[in-house]
Amino acid sequence: MNEINPILHTIRPGDTLYNLAMQYGTTVQKIIDTNIALNPYDLRVGQQIYIYPNYGQNLNYLVSMNQVKLIKQMNLA
Repeated sequence: MNEINPILHTIRPGDTLYNLAMQYGTTVQKIIDTNIALNPYDLRVGQQIYIYPNYGQNLNYLVSMNQVKLIKQMNLA
């Protein structure tokens, strides 16, 4: 996957823009910006959207919410 060619993703049951952004290493806002007619509150199974994977992110810095909570508990943030 690269930043030049988007992936055509078909929405499946349970898909959310947040989960897709995490899966493809991009942001929710970039998915919305790429798909102008997309209603982010009304994803439909079978709907197809374009996603630019790894868009502008260094994946080494992506952390989960559990990691954020752990860092806060350890008072490292």
